[in-house]
Amino acid sequence: MKGTVSEVIIALMKKYNIRYVFGLPAAQISGFMDGVSTDADFKYLTTRHEEAAAHMAHAIAKLTNTPALCFGTVGPGATNLVPGVAAAWMDNVPMVVLTANNQSYAAILDTDLLQACNQVALYSPVTKWNAIITNPELAPTLIERAMRNTISDRPGPVHIDLPCDIGFMQGDYDVDLSAAQPRPTPAPDPGLIESAVEMLLSAKRPCILGGGGVVRSGALNEFRSLLGKTGFAAISTLNGKGLIPPDHPSHIGSAGFLGGHGVVKALQEADVILAVGCKFSSWIPIQKPPAYPRVEGQRIIQVDIDSEILGKNARIDLGILADARLALQAIIDALGDTPVFAGDTAWCDSLIRQRTQYLNEVNDIAETDIIESSGKLSSAAVIKALADIVGPETIVVVDGGQSMQWAHTYIQTYDPACLLYNPGMGHLGSGTPFANAAKFAFPERQVVNIVGDGACGCTIQELETAARHKLNAVHVVINDSHWGMYRPLGEVIFANPDFGTSLSDVDYAAIARGFGCHGERVTKLEELAPAFQRALESGRPAVLDVVADFVAHPMDFIWPEVVLADAALPPPRGSM
Repeated sequence: MKGTVSEVIIALMKKYNIRYVFGLPAAQISGFMDGVSTDADFKYLTTRHEEAAAHMAHAIAKLTNTPALCFGTVGPGATNLVPGVAAAWMDNVPMVVLTANNQSYAAILDTDLLQACNQVALYSPVTKWNAIITNPELAPTLIERAMRNTISDRPGPVHIDLPCDIGFMQGDYDVDLSAAQPRPTPAPDPGLIESAVEMLLSAKRPCILGGGGVVRSGALNEFRSLLGKTGFAAISTLNGKGLIPPDHPSHIGSAGFLGGHGVVKALQEADVILAVGCKFSSWIPIQKPPAYPRVEGQRIIQVDIDSEILGKNARIDLGILADARLALQAIIDALGDTPVFAGDTAWCDSLIRQRTQYLNEVNDIAETDIIESSGKLSSAAVIKALADIVGPETIVVVDGGQSMQWAHTYIQTYDPACLLYNPGMGHLGSGTPFANAAKFAFPERQVVNIVGDGACGCTIQELETAARHKLNAVHVVINDSHWGMYRPLGEVIFANPDFGTSLSDVDYAAIARGFGCHGERVTKLEELAPAFQRALESGRPAVLDVVADFVAHPMDFIWPEVVLADAALPPPRGSM
């Protein structure tokens, strides 16, 4: 094709099936913006902040298993995109990030033009690959490399920095001729599969841990087939939630340690762990000293598509470089008709009992719907009631903070594609753009965003984006007028009323109405279900502002044990 570099980018986006585009207006890449906004092959939307554009691209990749593109202008636009790109980087989510730049000579000479910034250096820590295009003849090759890299091996964001003069320069490039295709999916070594099967068959207390890599490889059926075949205890990570049906007899808990005490017990006591598509993050209590040191005698088999992840965050006994789906199928085939589980059934039964006890514990907490000290609704009771309202096909978005813990506790799903969260960074404020993206991609689906008031305020301007594009998700704000997750630090540990966790009592429903959305304030639990129904019937983006109070979560002890390990927090003030 003959055309500008901007037109080459658009042609290559089509080649790699990238159809969703999010960003804010940028004069320096206006040729690109004009092209995608007038081409019927693209779904194009401008947001109110660049971070939201990156979060929307993140959500699209999770929902459709194909990358999207987000863009921003030079300087402030590029820097505003970074938080959303970092969230995708931590969760291994593919996306293409396009930033405008000043003229190519200015970028090379590092002149101090308006908004100048070394954007390649800026994105280096949070992208899989990135480059500035300073030569139109090299542009097609670099763009092609970016498109290929984002989806190959372990996915991740890639970044293209486009100087304004280069974007409008002409070139000639045969899009169809290029041989730069995604790298082949790695198949497992048969010898390693045989070794893994031998370890599993000899185990007395085996456990399977499924992560986001299983979801990304489309291995849901293979994962569940292995569970059915083996009867091994099974746990999922947050990115793998939904791999294990909530009522499956082998289900010990999902969402990492938020799955309950049984998850911690299983991962500490298992003699063999098969971890597939899991990188042993902070959510997984394996080899997290001092509270969770390496268990003596425990053997770990790790399957991952990226050789750099094998053994990176936990010492392993067997690493298998392979796509999750291919590895799982190979293990199933190798097991054949062999009777599999001949281990400690009493141990498995104890894990199931512990899961039942945990579910009873959290349900008992939600039985109290009013916090006596404040007269406000219990945030746990609100989210449990919401879990009973949403349908099984609902796409549930979970934002960060204390409400996130209760959401992952009560919201159960049979489909990983029905849950959106970013556990790698845990970004506050991702919920509203995630929900907007879900509605943009699937307008016929019901979408619910569970968000605390602090997180809601981070990206509340995106309600205007929702209203403008008629993205009628329901946003349920758990409004306790605090940064809830940090409230115990200020009130209990330091006994400091000026610690900085208090927020104003904001009426988010009124703000929503100001943006042209439906908005209601809820102060009683019996008001929630009818308000939710009215929100759906309004046909508009809706905010239910639920006045609630903080409730401690039973697994809160993990935060000081893992996230704040070795920080030596003082005892609660006044306790000695």
